[in-house]
Amino acid sequence: MSFRITGLDAAPFAHLFGLSDDALAGHNAKRYVADTKPGFPCRITLEDAEPGETLLLVPHAKAPATSTPTSPAAAATRL
Repeated sequence: MSFRITGLDAAPFAHLFGLSDDALAGHNAKRYVADTKPGFPCRITLEDAEPGETLLLVPHAKAPATSTPTSPAAAATRL
Protein backbone atom coordinates (compact mmCIF):
# COMPACT_ATOMS: atom_id res chain seq x y z
CA MET A 1 0.00 0.00 0.00
CA SER A 2 1.30 3.46 -0.84
CA PHE A 3 0.17 6.86 0.32
CA ARG A 4 1.10 10.52 -0.05
CA ILE A 5 1.15 13.14 2.69
CA THR A 6 0.22 16.63 1.56
CA GLY A 7 -0.41 19.90 3.36
CA LEU A 8 -3.81 21.49 3.74
CA ASP A 9 -4.99 23.91 1.07
CA ALA A 10 -4.41 27.50 2.26
CA ALA A 11 -7.52 28.86 0.51
CA PRO A 12 -10.06 27.94 3.24
CA PHE A 13 -7.95 29.86 5.78
CA ALA A 14 -7.12 32.94 3.63
CA HIS A 15 -9.96 35.03 5.06
CA LEU A 16 -8.42 34.69 8.55
CA PHE A 17 -5.06 36.25 7.70
CA GLY A 18 -4.93 39.86 8.83
CA LEU A 19 -7.90 39.63 11.21
CA SER A 20 -7.66 41.06 14.72
CA ASP A 21 -7.44 38.71 17.68
CA ASP A 22 -11.08 39.47 18.54
CA ALA A 23 -12.20 38.70 14.99
CA LEU A 24 -10.17 35.46 15.02
CA ALA A 25 -11.90 34.42 18.23
CA GLY A 26 -15.21 34.71 16.37
CA HIS A 27 -13.91 31.98 14.04
CA ASN A 28 -12.61 29.80 16.92
CA ALA A 29 -9.09 30.74 15.80
CA LYS A 30 -6.15 32.04 17.80
CA ARG A 31 -2.91 33.84 16.88
CA TYR A 32 0.19 32.29 18.45
CA VAL A 33 3.92 32.98 18.29
CA ALA A 34 6.06 29.86 18.06
CA ASP A 35 8.47 29.65 20.97
CA THR A 36 10.24 26.36 20.23
CA LYS A 37 11.38 24.33 17.25
CA PRO A 38 10.21 21.71 16.70
CA GLY A 39 6.84 22.21 18.22
CA PHE A 40 4.65 24.14 15.80
CA PRO A 41 4.31 22.33 12.47
CA CYS A 42 2.44 24.26 9.80
CA ARG A 43 -0.33 22.08 8.39
CA ILE A 44 -0.13 23.89 5.04
CA THR A 45 3.62 23.84 4.34
CA LEU A 46 4.35 20.78 6.51
CA GLU A 47 7.38 22.58 7.97
CA ASP A 48 8.08 23.56 11.57
CA ALA A 49 7.65 27.24 12.30
CA GLU A 50 10.72 29.12 13.45
CA PRO A 51 10.74 30.55 16.99
CA GLY A 52 9.21 34.02 16.84
CA GLU A 53 7.12 33.18 13.77
CA THR A 54 3.40 33.94 14.04
CA LEU A 55 0.87 31.21 13.30
CA LEU A 56 -2.88 30.83 13.41
CA LEU A 57 -4.33 27.95 15.36
CA VAL A 58 -7.59 27.07 13.65
CA PRO A 59 -10.06 24.20 13.73
CA HIS A 60 -9.38 21.81 10.86
CA ALA A 61 -12.08 21.88 8.17
CA LYS A 62 -12.94 18.21 8.76
CA ALA A 63 -13.17 18.63 12.54
CA PRO A 64 -16.48 19.16 14.30
CA ALA A 65 -17.66 22.77 14.27
CA THR A 66 -17.35 22.86 18.05
CA SER A 67 -13.59 22.20 18.04
CA THR A 68 -11.44 24.94 19.56
CA PRO A 69 -7.92 26.23 18.77
CA THR A 70 -6.52 24.12 21.61
CA SER A 71 -8.34 20.89 20.77
CA PRO A 72 -6.49 17.94 19.22
CA ALA A 73 -8.18 18.73 15.89
CA ALA A 74 -6.65 22.21 15.66
CA ALA A 75 -4.25 22.97 12.81
CA ALA A 76 -1.45 25.54 12.88
CA THR A 77 -1.03 27.66 9.74
CA ARG A 78 1.74 30.16 9.06
CA LEU A 79 0.84 33.80 8.46
